[in-house]
This record gives sequence, C-alpha cells and structure tokens, in this order.
Amino acid sequence: MVSLLLAVDLLFRSKPELTSLAHVATTVSVFLDSSVELPLNEACKLESVELLQRIWDSCEICTNNGNISDGRWTLRRYLRSDPHYRQFIFSDSLNEAMYRGNLEIGKWLLDHFKECRVEVDRALGDVPGENMMKILQFLHENNTNRPRRRRIHYFNFNEPNNEPSERPNPRMKWGGFTMVYAAQSRRHDAVWWLNHHYPDVWYNLEVATEAALRHGDIHWAEQFIENGSNWPTEGNVADEAAEKGNLPVLQWLLKQVEFEEVVGLVVKAAGNGHLQVVRWLIDHSGGQRIDEVRFAIHTTAIHGHLHVAKFLREKEKKSTSRPRSSAVQPRVAAWEHGTWREAAVVSAQTMIGAARNGHLDVVKWLYSEYGVDLFDSKTKIKNGVLVTAMDAAAGNGHLDVLKYFHGLDITTSLNGNARKRKRPSNQTGPPCSQKAMDKAAANGSLNVVQWLHQNRQEGCSTDAMDAAATGGHLEMVKWLHNERSEGCTSAAMDGAATNGHLEVVKWLHNN
Repeated sequence: MVSLLLAVDLLFRSKPELTSLAHVATTVSVFLDSSVELPLNEACKLESVELLQRIWDSCEICTNNGNISDGRWTLRRYLRSDPHYRQFIFSDSLNEAMYRGNLEIGKWLLDHFKECRVEVDRALGDVPGENMMKILQFLHENNTNRPRRRRIHYFNFNEPNNEPSERPNPRMKWGGFTMVYAAQSRRHDAVWWLNHHYPDVWYNLEVATEAALRHGDIHWAEQFIENGSNWPTEGNVADEAAEKGNLPVLQWLLKQVEFEEVVGLVVKAAGNGHLQVVRWLIDHSGGQRIDEVRFAIHTTAIHGHLHVAKFLREKEKKSTSRPRSSAVQPRVAAWEHGTWREAAVVSAQTMIGAARNGHLDVVKWLYSEYGVDLFDSKTKIKNGVLVTAMDAAAGNGHLDVLKYFHGLDITTSLNGNARKRKRPSNQTGPPCSQKAMDKAAANGSLNVVQWLHQNRQEGCSTDAMDAAATGGHLEMVKWLHNERSEGCTSAAMDGAATNGHLEVVKWLHNN
C-alpha cells in the first residue's frame, strides 16, 4: 500500500503547473508527515541527517505561520523561537549524537544551533570509552577559539574560580566532570589530552580521584591529589575496594589517616569471598577488627564462601580481645558497621540464609561448628511469620539441603558436646512447617513438593495451590489436586487470570 505522503509527493511532481508552488508542496508534505513531530533528541537516535533537516525545515513553516490555527499543538513552534527550549533540546540531542559516535549529526547540530552553549562534560557523559578520544577531538576541532597551548608543569587546575590566561570560546564549556568520565573509562590518553589542551579550566578532581581508585588506577589518583585534589573524605571508596577485592587500593588508602577508622571492611571483603583481603585487614588491624570478624562469619556463610568462613572462625577462636560490649544488640552493632542488612552474629538466620541459597557445604559446616543452636524455632522474620532453615531450602528448590536436614538427628550426642545439643529428647530433626511445601509449590519445584509429601508430615495449606496457579505452574496444580486434600481458594483463579495463565484458568474452571 502506497503511503499518503508518497502519493501526494508523486502528484505534485506529475503536475508541471505546480512547480512554481514549491511552498505549497512543502506545507502539504509537512502536514502529512508525522515524523516531523519527533523531538529532535529522539530523531537523533535514528541517525538520519535528512530527518533532522526535515524537522528543521518544518519548524520554519510553523514559525512563519504561527498565527495559523490548525487545531494542533507542536513543539516545533519553539525549536527556533524559544531560547530555553533550544538550549535544552540541543544539549540532549548532542548527547545522543556523541553517545552514538555520529560526528555527522554532531556537526549538523553545531551548525544549526550556533548560539547554544556546549557543555562538554554533559556531551561526554554517556560516551563509551572507545569513542572518548574521537569525541574530544571532534569538539576541540569545532571550538573556534581554542586556548593557546603552552608548556605547564602538570595539572594546573583545582579551584573553580581560577581564571585561565586566555579565555576559551564561551560557547564551549570545558572542565567539570570531563576528567571524571575519562578516569571512569580508564582512558589515560584522554586524561593526558585534557591536561595538554585545556590545562587552565576547572575539573572536579576529587570525584576523578575516586573514579580512578574505583578502577584501581593508583597512579592517576596520586597525580590528581598531587595537583590539588582533596583526599576522598568518605569511606565508600574503601568499602568498594574491599567489596571488589582490590587489595593494592586498600593498602594505599589505609596508609592515610582519614581511613584508619573506617569500619565494615572485613564484612565487605568476606561477603564477596576475598580471603587475601580479609587476611590482610585482620593482620594489619592490631586486633581492632575482631568485632568485624564476628559479624563477617554470618555474611560469608550466607554467600557460600566456606573457606573464608573457616578462616574467620579460627581467628575468632584465637582472639584474646573481648567485644566492645557484650550487651550490644547485633543489629545496633551491625548498623555501626554500615552493613546491617547482612552483618550479624552467627544465629539461626545464618543457617536459614545458607540453606536458602543452597550452600550445602556451608550448612554442614555450620551444624558441625555450632550445632542445634542454629535451629532455634523461635527465630522469626520481620512480619512475624515463622521461617525455618528447612522452609528456606524447600522454597528455593534445594532438595539436597532439605534431605540433609531431614537426615539429622539432633538428639544424638556428637563428641559428647552437650552445649550443642539443647533440644528435648522427643525432637527428631530440624523444625519444618507447612511453609516448606507452600513455598516449593509457589516456585514450581515439583520434585521438592513430591519429596516432602512422601517423607514429611507437615503437609501444606491452600496457599500451595493458590500460589502455584498464580505462578502458572499447571503441572503442580494438577499434582496437588490429585495427591493432596487441602485444595485452593478463589485466589488461585484470580491470580492465574491476573497473570495471564489461560491454561491454568481453564483447568481450574473445569475441575
């Protein structure tokens, strides 16, 4: 089917008497062409200079015929007439062009918005690292009044009020976060280039220093600091280095007075399995981080880093220092470490977390090391619903962990350790509840549900089929219907319908 716009265009071309009415043809074409309604920044994503030119030409018609009331409102009326909108749309459009590395569109924008200001750091903000030098050189070549090059010792910028010896073209604003983006992209050539071509503008060197450290570039961080950057004043840089296992950066940072009191680093490093970093932090703390060791065992265990957990446990046993306060509540102390969501003393929540994540080796080690203390049935989550380690393992489909728990007989004395065996003699294993089968059904873990049905007595509730139907697990719904007597509620069909599970809705309706 021929588009209406193409048909009209062919009609005008086929009529010689209309050749003198070019403005009429243009106006009609603009009226029929909806592509001209695209905001300029969206049009830049299509990377068509022809489209940009067409939008530009159409806005001239809107401007010249501003009194014509055609019942339509369009932003094109403001593209040439409103200076604030022009600046906004130009900046966004240039950012899109630079992100795509399309210099042709960039040149078109610079040529058509000559009075608009170019904020180089904004244009550079989303540019991939591999395109950074190309974009910098492009903007530099289109800077009509470049600062005079001169020999300098090194960076000569720090204070935002510094005035350069020769002011660059006011249209292009260099500096700001430009150096930050170069450091983030690890483009050392871009850092050098900026220093060489624009040495006298203000750059945010403090943020650039943090960016360099986050990527392990100690040399550039030292250069930034040497030439005026302040030291990072917050511990988040050290936290990130510990979390990523970047030992050289940590060693460099912790030589400075500002970072001596940063807490939580052992927890961060241990939670991500960085044993070398954990070992170094503890060995160089003079015993001051033993509290972190106690909290870090929990974090390490729930993330499955058994080798780190064992190391921390041995350090805790050998420690002669006492906690700062034996009465400190775990959550309060963990808040002090800034990582309270994961930092905690080892408890039933540790076993639950390891079981939920399927770390069978950690589960076995926790039981052998701490015993039945980690099956405290009084442990509850925030909303007051009882959660056990077996429930957590079943809910995430970890049948091997579930079988291990089922096989435990915690009334049996192991190595005569009475402290680890506090359960009454009638308790035959770790606690479990109906939530185990309910959660397994909700996640579609049919093998877990079948195993629980055959080996446990807790059963399930109507939540099992309701959740299975809501999740679209038709085979689970059928099995529960045939093998269990709990049934479901109206929530089953409501949930299945809400989530678009038509086959489940049909089956529930028929059964």
